[in-house]
Amino acid sequence: MKLIPLFKRLHSGESNSRSIRIELSETYLTKSARLCFVTPMGKIYVTEELSFIDGVCEYLIPRMLLDGRGALLTQLVIYENDDYVIKSPIEEYPVFSSVYDMSLPQ
Repeated sequence: MKLIPLFKRLHSGESNSRSIRIELSETYLTKSARLCFVTPMGKIYVTEELSFIDGVCEYLIPRMLLDGRGALLTQLVIYENDDYVIKSPIEEYPVFSSVYDMSLPQ
């Protein structure tokens, strides 16, 4: 299993992708999967069950999780019958605020 961020650091005035690509090996294709995020403020956010096509899923990260300064901690959880089977290592991605109105000071 692999987590691949499809976004880069968000700098003021930039509009970037907010997606993360998840790839599963054949071993886990019959299992369920969710992403867990810990925001820079320490709040935990768990996604709905992810939908995979040929072992690949692209998840659009909610904007609220990418607003702020600090790091976004992400973990993929594979489970079956409400019991987790395996958890990926925790990935850490830098997060910076994104400002969409160029008239605002940076």
